Amino acid sequence: AALALTGYLAARTGSEDALAGDGSVLGGGGAAVSLPLGRLHWQTNLGLAYRPERSYAGTELGTELRAATGLRLPLAPAELFVEAFQSVPLTGDLELHGELVGGGRVTLASGLFVQTRVGVGLSDGVGTPTFRAGLSLGWMQARKPYAERDPDGDGPANARDLCPFEAEDLDGFADADGCPDRDDDNDGVF
Repeated sequence: AALALTGYLAARTGSEDALAGDGSVLGGGGAAVSLPLGRLHWQTNLGLAYRPERSYAGTELGTELRAATGLRLPLAPAELFVEAFQSVPLTGDLELHGELVGGGRVTLASGLFVQTRVGVGLSDGVGTPTFRAGLSLGWMQARKPYAERDPDGDGPANARDLCPFEAEDLDGFADADGCPDRDDDNDGVF
């Protein structure tokens, strides 16, 4: 299980007239939870998306409560996922926005990945698509799980290293524990 706190701050630089920005500072935050369910992984998040109230094309825009939940099925080196998104306006007169999205991702050993997704709108709210499809190409640095890492570079991974941030002295005496030996022969001389 994992818990994360999220946050963001964005300064819009696009032209409001060209529909490329709000012309204001936006921000938000929330919490995300991930739980393993056998081979599946369940993920959900809840957060607040702040934007100053304003009118656009006859619609009042403002702060929203956003939620998402989904399931992911890892099939190394690929994964399949399905997610549901919802946003609820807390100010303004926007309607509820809901969307269901499914897709997959294939990751190569180099960290390069290709992801595809298709989605359908679940409501008639402003910004809700009838249908959405996308293809992404990206890169993500792969990291070993903490237990398999060796930050001090002495050989034993963290799961077996009693001193993960202090290198073993590899002198033939108790070298498997991952800790430097201060006084191998107990003579008081280090």
